[in-house]
Formats: sequence, C-alpha cells, structure tokens
Amino acid sequence: MRRRIPVRRNSQLAYPPAMEDAFVQKLRELMPLIDRKLAKAREAKRDPPDPIVQTMVPLDLTGMADHYPKKAMMAAMPSVPLYVRDARSGGGAAGTWTYAPRHQQRLTLYVRPGEVVDVQRLRGTLRHELRHMVQSVLENALRKGHGQIGIPNGEWALAHAAWRRDLGRAKQKAASLGRFTEAGAEAHGRADALGGKWGPSYYLNAVEYYPHLGNIKDRLAGGGSGEARFGRGTEIPLDKLRRVLASDQEPLLAALRAYGPDLYRKAAGDLTRWVQDHNAAVRAARDGRPITTARILSDLQDRLDRDNPSLALELRANRARYEAQARSLVTG
Repeated sequence: MRRRIPVRRNSQLAYPPAMEDAFVQKLRELMPLIDRKLAKAREAKRDPPDPIVQTMVPLDLTGMADHYPKKAMMAAMPSVPLYVRDARSGGGAAGTWTYAPRHQQRLTLYVRPGEVVDVQRLRGTLRHELRHMVQSVLENALRKGHGQIGIPNGEWALAHAAWRRDLGRAKQKAASLGRFTEAGAEAHGRADALGGKWGPSYYLNAVEYYPHLGNIKDRLAGGGSGEARFGRGTEIPLDKLRRVLASDQEPLLAALRAYGPDLYRKAAGDLTRWVQDHNAAVRAARDGRPITTARILSDLQDRLDRDNPSLALELRANRARYEAQARSLVTG
C-alpha cells in the first residue's frame, strides 16, 4: 500500500516524497534482474557488469509545495536516470547524485554482490540524493548555480580557509614524526581525518549543507532506524534536539562548529525553528487547532529563501518582532 504523500515546504531541504516511493518500487521490480546478473557474474568468477542495470524513472513532484516552478522542473528533467552499481565501485557511498555534465545527471545506488538488497534501508539514502536531484533540477529549470542559495559566500570561504590552515598544520606535523610512534600515529590520523574524502571539506561544500541538514531532520523525525517511525507525526523532544546540537554525532554540525561557527549558529537556529514548527503542527493536528502565525511565517520564510534572499535575511533577523505583529493583527 502506498504511503500518504506529505507536503515538503522548505525550498532548500525539500525532496519529492513521491519520487522516494517511485524509486523504491522500481528497485523492487529490478531486484530479480539484479540478483540474476550478480549470480551469473559470481558463477563466471568475474566482476558484474557496470552498471548492473540502468533505467529511467518519471519525475513526479507530488508532495512538493506549489511555490516550486514545477512545470519548468518537469520540462528540464521529465525522467530521472537510475544506475545500480557494484558497491565496490562506490568508495563507501550507498548512493550518489551526478551533477555534471548535465546530460549525465543521474542517481546511482550501490549494492554488494551476493547481498540481498534491503530496499527499505535505502530510503534514507534516497531522500538525501533526491535533495541533490532537486538542486540540479532547479538549477536546470531556473538556469542558476546550485548550492549557494541562502549561504553567505564570505562565511563559506572563511570556513574553507580555516580548514586548509588546520590541514596544512596537521600535514606538517605528521611529516615531522614517524608513523610508528604514538604521537606520530595521532598526527597522521588527524591529517588523514581532515583531508579524507569524508572529512570536513565534504561537509564544508556548500552544496552538501542543505541535504545533510535534511538528513538531520529525518533522523530527528525517526528516519534511519528501519524507517518504522519516520513520518508518523509525533512530537520531537527538545532535549533530543539539544543533545544532537551539543554532540559530534552529526558530522555536518561538527564540521560547522569547528570551521564555520556562524553557519553552525544558522544551522542550529534553522533546526530549532523547524522542530518548534513541527511540534506545533503535530499538536494542531491532534487538537484540531488552526495553523499558528509561527507556521505561516515559516512558510513565508521558505518562499523568501528561494525568491528574495535579502528579505529572507530581514525576516530571519527580526522574526520575533514580526511574529508579535502578526499575532496582534489576528487578535487585535
């Protein structure tokens, strides 16, 4: 039975939930073919074909808010290419989105030979890569560069400068010490961690900010643990959010805390407001109360983030004052 399609309203974090279901359904259809190709490759003692399978999935923007330019997005990418590849070619990734060149934009999922693919396990990966897909489709539709909307370039450059400084110092220290001493092993480990593929530079890439912020929201809402609780409309305890913000369990937040404190504060503020709005919406649905002025302003914030960044900054900086004014208009 198909899940009820919720509406995602944030222009930076949204993904089309109908596409998540469409990809899951396509993978389930393809599993017999994938298993046959993997088994045949094992019997012949050779690598499976690359890609194992490739197909197209029609773009379905159901569940995305109406302020998206859906007609232009559909015209820009009517169908989304899907590649399924051997996990050994993925460098540890469960999925990737290819941005460029435009004619090769596609979603790739990686499976292990001989492994029964747990399609449900892939939902979190799909949501992340679908957020990247929306970045590309919006870029194609609006002919604008992806990944920069709502992120101050100056702060981003400073964050990268601090990372390069620390990486240079770590490499210099590691080079002066052997790997086979305790201090040397620690220095080399730090240099490897800072400069590795999944190190801070990955999370300091502007195009990764919003998809990974979306991942955090998904996990706060119950995603990633078998998906049984995801999307069930339960309140998120503020203590849970505070623990996430204070710990290093989310690599994005850890990287921002160390190298982009202004961006960390932005992320913490965005997550806090999102949890508050989420909980208010859950309570309103449970108690039959109308949508609050805070929720209305959040929807407006989402639209301004896409359409008018300067007004978005003004609203974000003076949110409390505008909420008070809105309440006075309603109750006055």
